[in-house]
Amino acid sequence: MTGKAFKRFLLIIGIAVSLIFAAMIAVIIHLATRNCEDMMEKIKQPTNAAIKFMDPLEYFKLKDGLEINIFQIAATKEDLERSHNGNFHIIQTYITMSQTGNGEPVTATSSGSSVLLSDWLDTVLQTDRGIQIHFLTSEAITPAIQIINDRRIRLQRPVFLGGNVMSKDSQKQINVKRFIDLMSLMPDVTLSFGFNTDDEPCGIGTLQTLWNLVEKLMQPINIRVPVHILKKSWARIKWLTEKSERITVTIFETENSARESSYEYDLLMVRNDFNMRRLFFDLPESRLQKLRKLAVTAGRAIDFFDLQDASRIIWSHATNTKEKMRDALQGLTMMIEADILLQGQGTVNQTNVPVMSHPPSVYSDLTFEEWIDTILPIKSKGVKLDFKSLGAVEPALSILNRRRSSVNCPVWINADILQGPNGPPVIMKADDFLGNCLKLFPEATLSLGWTTGAKKENETPVYTREQVTQMHEICKNLNQPVTFPVRAAFVRDSWEHFDWLLQQSRGYTLTVWTSEMDTVKKADMDFIYRQTENHRIYFDLPHELMPDSVF
Repeated sequence: MTGKAFKRFLLIIGIAVSLIFAAMIAVIIHLATRNCEDMMEKIKQPTNAAIKFMDPLEYFKLKDGLEINIFQIAATKEDLERSHNGNFHIIQTYITMSQTGNGEPVTATSSGSSVLLSDWLDTVLQTDRGIQIHFLTSEAITPAIQIINDRRIRLQRPVFLGGNVMSKDSQKQINVKRFIDLMSLMPDVTLSFGFNTDDEPCGIGTLQTLWNLVEKLMQPINIRVPVHILKKSWARIKWLTEKSERITVTIFETENSARESSYEYDLLMVRNDFNMRRLFFDLPESRLQKLRKLAVTAGRAIDFFDLQDASRIIWSHATNTKEKMRDALQGLTMMIEADILLQGQGTVNQTNVPVMSHPPSVYSDLTFEEWIDTILPIKSKGVKLDFKSLGAVEPALSILNRRRSSVNCPVWINADILQGPNGPPVIMKADDFLGNCLKLFPEATLSLGWTTGAKKENETPVYTREQVTQMHEICKNLNQPVTFPVRAAFVRDSWEHFDWLLQQSRGYTLTVWTSEMDTVKKADMDFIYRQTENHRIYFDLPHELMPDSVF
């Protein structure tokens, strides 16, 4: 064979090999595409017309996301057995690909034996528990969805499927677009997207991109946020939740957050700023118990009374006698307000016994101990303790502290700690007052105000920016929710300053009150009501001054 012929032979061989290789690639692509199409078609098939998304609260007949108990990471047979024996609503597991090469996803464990996803599902589906599956790797999603879809007719329960879209371990992130493409034909599950970083908060860009991907989907969306980035991320997470009511939030504990001693107050801040039916907690039982207690005593009063609007709260005032106490307990009153000082305050007869009285009166037929022991068994009324002397704070709160286990209602602790418009000098030192509150009964809403006086003729008194800024400096590092009692006659002209104050923390609210000596315009109350969310302003006013939209 000549050199020229040999070259022609090699060229023909090369072309043939290329054609064979191209044909093989085409066959592989065709088979992969057909397999994906077959899986998608199988998902699309109406295996049961009754299948639909199951809301966890409706399914379990609960009213509050805080009541949901999640078994954290049931990865072994022993875990599954314990989850079945406990009072859990949702069983959770993490899924990865098997390392044995059998091609089936398995539960992820750091120790012990993993469980095949198919076996895990079959075990859980023998119960009425909900399911939460968190994918650690993208390659586990497609085979897992096939296994789940094969059991779809039995999935008539709450089901959460998803994984991290942002993680401190980049190998434990899922391909969001791929996941959404696979899940777009499964409207009966909640899509779950997690953020798990060291200290980096959720960025607005990441959340905007996520929203762009899920905006047109029909499924509910759950956002999983670790406790340790919650405070830094909440404003942006809340921005996302406002895009759609089908977005819920789950807060979970990590190794970082587990070391924090009082992160319950961060959880409380979010709960007080959000719909309790759209907020879930993936936490150890000990943390849940603390949060559940805190959510009653320092939670939003509107949640306790099952209201949507803070201005619907009904108050009693100066409930300082046995007669007024009887009226408040028998009537429609929700929050019972009363004044506390020491018996005989400022006289030679002064004692260390806190009683219910308002200056200039310093005597009473009702001690604080009698007062609180009358209210606590009722369990349907909240209390606002208005301290009129610093000396009464420690003995009164010590009494309340001893009854901590019996306190199952909202508790507000009030005092004027700064001088305000036309106000007399302050008698309550802020540091001393707050020190006693935080030491003896921190599980309360702090009601911190300014001393004020009546409006004088031809005068327009206002709460100044300096006064409001000074209050924020005192409160900005507090963990507790804070409400600021403000005098109704001065609120409209001071609104720009209170608007600024409310923007400084989602844990701040206002409580608008009035005095008999004041002239208040109802139109001003209507204006104030329209300026911010209705869970952030309480109106402690006579009926005729309440904003129109309330009744």
